[in-house]
Amino acid sequence: MRRNFSLILGAVLATAGVGVLGYPLLSQAFAPSATAPAHAIEQQLRAAAPADATTGDENTAEGITFTDIGSYGTDYGVLYIPSLGEEYVRAIQVGATQEVVDRNVLGVYDGSERAGEVGNLVLAGHREGVLNDLRLLEEGDHILIRTADGFYRYTMTREEIIKPTEMEVLNDVPLSKEAAMTAMLTLITCYPEWGNTERRIIIAELTEWLPASEAGTNGLPL
Repeated sequence: MRRNFSLILGAVLATAGVGVLGYPLLSQAFAPSATAPAHAIEQQLRAAAPADATTGDENTAEGITFTDIGSYGTDYGVLYIPSLGEEYVRAIQVGATQEVVDRNVLGVYDGSERAGEVGNLVLAGHREGVLNDLRLLEEGDHILIRTADGFYRYTMTREEIIKPTEMEVLNDVPLSKEAAMTAMLTLITCYPEWGNTERRIIIAELTEWLPASEAGTNGLPL
C-alpha cells in the first residue's frame, strides 16, 4: 500500500493538536460545528439516486460495493456511532492534514483502503471536536460509515494508547505486520484528555454492508 509521508506527518501534527505555529490546539471551542458538515453530506447522499452509485468489477468484491476515495479535500462520506447518541454524526473528507481536520471533520489518511475493502481505512480527527467522547466506546460497539454506495457497519474490537511514532497503526492490519484478511477501520485522536503526548486508537472490523437503497431500514439512518 502506498503511503505519503508528508500527509502522514501532517496528520500526526493534526491529531496531536499542534497548530502550524507549534501552539497547542487543546480546545476546539471555536471550531466549526462537528454535525453541520455531516448533515450537508447526508442531504447529498439522500438526493443521489441509487443509479448514481459507483459500479463495476473493480469496485465490487464478495457482494460489497466500494466508493472510490476522491481528491484531496473532497467529501467521502459520513460516520455514525449509535452508542454515543443520534447526533454523533461526523463528516469524512479526504486528507488527514491540519487544513482538513481543522474543519472539524474526519480526515482520510493517504493510502487508506476504501470503506468495506480488505485492509485499513484510517481516519483522524481532533479530540475536542469531531472525536469527542471516543473514550466512552466499548468493545462490540458499532461504527457506521455511509458513502454514496451504501452503509458499512464496523464493530469495535479494541482500543490502544500508542506513541505518535508508532506508525504501524497505518498498516493493513493496525499495529501488526500480518497480511489483511478483512476490512478494518482505525480512528486516531490525541491523548490524554488534557494533553497530546500519545494517541488514542480505536480499531474495528467490518461486520456488515448494506446498499444505499436500505437507508431508513435495518436500524440505518435515512
